[in-house]
Amino acid sequence: MGLEGMKDRMKAAMLFVAIGDALGMPAEIYSAKTIAKRFGRIRGYVDPPKDHRFHGEGMKAGMWTDDWCHTQACAESIIDVIRRVGRGFPGSYLIDCDDISRRLVSDSCMLISGMGGSTRKALEKIRAGIHWSESGTENGAGNGVAMKAAPFGMILASAYQRLSRRYSVADMEKRFSEYRVAFDAKMIKVGLMTHATQMGAASGLAQAYAVFASLTLPDEDFETRFLEIVIDACLVGENILSDDVITDRISDRLRWMLETRCWEHMNIGELSTALGKGSCYAFDSIPFTYAMFLRNPRSIVTLFDTVNAGGDTDSNGSMVGALLGARNGMALFEGHEHLIDGLWRKEAVIQTATELAEALSEKQRSES
Repeated sequence: MGLEGMKDRMKAAMLFVAIGDALGMPAEIYSAKTIAKRFGRIRGYVDPPKDHRFHGEGMKAGMWTDDWCHTQACAESIIDVIRRVGRGFPGSYLIDCDDISRRLVSDSCMLISGMGGSTRKALEKIRAGIHWSESGTENGAGNGVAMKAAPFGMILASAYQRLSRRYSVADMEKRFSEYRVAFDAKMIKVGLMTHATQMGAASGLAQAYAVFASLTLPDEDFETRFLEIVIDACLVGENILSDDVITDRISDRLRWMLETRCWEHMNIGELSTALGKGSCYAFDSIPFTYAMFLRNPRSIVTLFDTVNAGGDTDSNGSMVGALLGARNGMALFEGHEHLIDGLWRKEAVIQTATELAEALSEKQRSES
């Protein structure tokens, strides 16, 4: 894939984070049965019910929540670092936790609808003067890390493509392995900023590497390689904090998926039941989102199926949206332009998506 192809897919991945978030927002926490009763089948933006637990007041059709807001903050940090430090820095240096923490505690992020308890507690600590390295919530197990991880997966893909062009296969693999060590260490810090748990670190690494895999893997044996890469990423996060109080391991569920290839023979209801109803617990939502993606990684119907399946629909929608965009690029919008037209603050969303894709592509050009 050339630079233009990668740029197209990065832009689409970012746009679909916001779109998946906004599609899933009105249905968050509802079961599939309740969604069908209240909305029919969601294929476009709808208003949340007035009695919605999180989004009943002030939220309208097409509005996104913390999933996109925090993703945007991370993306804009990466863009700013590229502009500040120059394009010759290794990709892991593009992850500036000091800058990310400042952006996440801005009023625009703190006042956004839908923020989880672990994330809010951690960011309030930072606002009160506690350093981001000590702010993480010790029982944080939700999607607050994974939901904002897509831009970091794009950094990884950009580095992989750059190294692939410059070195032989053997030399590239060695250099990329070394690069991953530094990248993983930075991603763990991003996770621990809000979720001081193995699950927080593992979920962020999982989604970053899932986006990376969707951007870089060939079609041949895609599903197997995708899960192998994501399992390896999870294991890195699950090997920190030996005194962690959370014993569930996302990697165990992903291994079960790989062994059973459940997405090939289970329907959506069966997958939901097997994988915790896609709840806001990352042990449920990460595997469920990936199972939904692997059912059909080439169709926008996958996004609609995910937000209609119930559970943490805005986060699941934003995460599967990132993967679909990364895999298919802007062509995925054909026939579905209403998803851009009806998106809240679409100009700002498009600007961030475009600038991140261009910044990472320009970084590659300057180092060629």
